[in-house]
Amino acid sequence: MEQLMIIFGGISKEHDISCMSAQAVITALQTSYELIKIYIDEDGRWQLFDGEDATNISKDELKSLMLNLDAKDPFLICQDKKIMVKKAMIIMHGAYGEDGRLQGMLEMLDIKVIGCGSVASILAMHKDLAKKLVMAAGIKTANFQLIKNKREIDFKKLSFPLFIKPNKQGSSFGASKVVDAAGLDEALDKAFKFDDEVLIEDYIVGHEVGCAIIGKEDLLVSTADILLNVQDYFSFAEKYQDSKIVTQVPADLPLQLIAKIQNCARTIYKTLKCTGFARVDMFLLDNGEIYFNEVNTIPGLTEHSRFPGMFKAEGMEFAQILERMINYGNNC
Repeated sequence: MEQLMIIFGGISKEHDISCMSAQAVITALQTSYELIKIYIDEDGRWQLFDGEDATNISKDELKSLMLNLDAKDPFLICQDKKIMVKKAMIIMHGAYGEDGRLQGMLEMLDIKVIGCGSVASILAMHKDLAKKLVMAAGIKTANFQLIKNKREIDFKKLSFPLFIKPNKQGSSFGASKVVDAAGLDEALDKAFKFDDEVLIEDYIVGHEVGCAIIGKEDLLVSTADILLNVQDYFSFAEKYQDSKIVTQVPADLPLQLIAKIQNCARTIYKTLKCTGFARVDMFLLDNGEIYFNEVNTIPGLTEHSRFPGMFKAEGMEFAQILERMINYGNNC
C-alpha cells in the first residue's frame, strides 16, 4: 500500500481547523493509503500520531520524531524505526503551514508535496504581492495601502468604510471593518498584533464568489459558489462556528457569468504559480464586474468545506476529490 504523509496541526491560530481538515482527509483515505500522520503541536513539536481522532489527541497517542535532513536520504526516526516517506500532504492553514516555509523544506528534501509549492504559497500568503501580480494580469482588486507603522498611512487615499487586515494571515484573524476615522487606531492595533505589515483596503460592495481548482497546466475548475447573508466580512466565527451564512453551490447565476468567474479564477491561479490545488476567492459586483480577493493554497478540507463542496455539486464524492488531488501530485 502506498505511503502518504499527512502533516497537520501547527503553531498558527488555525491549529484546530487544521486538525478538523486532517481528520476528514484521514477518514477518507485510511483504507487506500498507509498514512504517516505527523502532528505538529502548538509549541512546534513534530510527533507521530497513531490515534483515530485528530480533533481530540491525547499524549499517549503521540510518539517523538527525529528528522534526517539529508536531501539524498531524508527519513523520519520514531523509536529507532526508520520511516521513509516520498510524498506529503500538508493540511495546515495560515502561517508556518500555508506560507511556503514547510513546502520549501520538503522540496529541499525531495519529498513531493501534494498541493501548491513554496513559490505559490509565499505569493498567496502575502496579500499585497498577490494583488499586484493579479492586477498586472488584468484583473481588478480593491485599492489598498500596505503599511509597517501608522506613520506610513496616506490619509488622502482613505475612503470609508474600509477594511484593515494583517498582510500575512488567514481566517480573518486581526481583520476589522472600519466605518469612520474614529475606529482606525483600534483596528490598526488589532491587526499589528498578528503581523508586522498591515493592509488597508477599500470596501467592495458585492458578493464573495469562489472556484476550486486542481492541476497545473490542464486545470480542473469547479463550478462557482456564492456566499449569501454575509455581514460586513467573513469572520472566523462565520467560517467555522455558528453562522447564518449560506453557501450557494452552484451559484444561482447566469451560465455566462459562471464562465467569467471560472476564467478569472483560472487566470489568478496560474498568475500566482499555483499547482496541485487551491481555492480562488473573488468578489462579484452587481454590475457583473469581478474583483480579486485572495487565494487559499490550503483551503478547508472537511466534507463541509467550500473547496470539496464545489466539486461535490458536480457529482464528485469527497474521496474522489482527494484522489484527484493526489493523482495530480503523482504526475506533476
